[in-house]
Amino acid sequence: MSATKPFDEVAIRMYREDPALAADMLNACLEDGDTEGFLLALHHVSNAVELEARHTDKALRGVLGHVGSKE
Repeated sequence: MSATKPFDEVAIRMYREDPALAADMLNACLEDGDTEGFLLALHHVSNAVELEARHTDKALRGVLGHVGSKE
């Protein structure tokens, strides 16, 4: 799965704005056994968290609080 720069930027922005969406994407990839999709989503999430972490560590706690959750 090869993402384009505009897709990467949109995904990073979406995950930064909505940590629950990021967790949902990671969980969906895990459930589907989509390793490539999971790694791409994890790359986007890590970039989103890095941007947000410059201001607060709340973003990482928000994402990690939902990973593995069936909510």
